[in-house]
Amino acid sequence: MTRLAERKTRCVAETSALHRGRPLVVTLTSHEVWIREKGRRLLYAVPYSAIYETGAKLAAIEARRLKAESRTRRNPSPARNARKD
Repeated sequence: MTRLAERKTRCVAETSALHRGRPLVVTLTSHEVWIREKGRRLLYAVPYSAIYETGAKLAAIEARRLKAESRTRRNPSPARNARKD
């Protein structure tokens, strides 16, 4: 397994993802990820923990959506605002 904490150089990669027509450049450092548009100097540093937490939140949102969707498929309920005459 690669140990980034002991690495002397940074790992730089240009992605195929585009933002405003420019490819994104990702640099991995020992404690964070730097992301910027190719040809620009402005970069954003994102800690690995923030990336992990965001991924976990997105996975939880998707799991809740799928659970609610399966629940409504099993037990379709009548409209909540329907009046009984």
